[in-house]
Amino acid sequence: MYKIDKEKAKTILVRQGYSPTAVGRLLNNYPPLLDQFGPVIDQWMIDQVIPDYEVDGVSVKAAMENHISHFLTTIRDLSEMIDPATPKDLKESFQYLLRHQTIIR
Repeated sequence: MYKIDKEKAKTILVRQGYSPTAVGRLLNNYPPLLDQFGPVIDQWMIDQVIPDYEVDGVSVKAAMENHISHFLTTIRDLSEMIDPATPKDLKESFQYLLRHQTIIR
């Protein structure tokens, strides 16, 4: 399992304008990810460029737009979506949410 460098991520997120409190909430509970996401996050930590990366037909960029979420949140959800330990009904929920646009009224 890949563990994010939380201090480095915190520095980047605060520099991007997120509040330290919000960053702390995200990172304090940030779970280990499947190893395949390590190189993707490591590259993002270097250049903060959102990669053209796809998991089970779900693009990171599209999922971020559809789910209105940050890169690290989307990667966390994608990892959970394909984790063999995730129950099938939860996987299906992640797939739906990440593939479809969130409607805010």
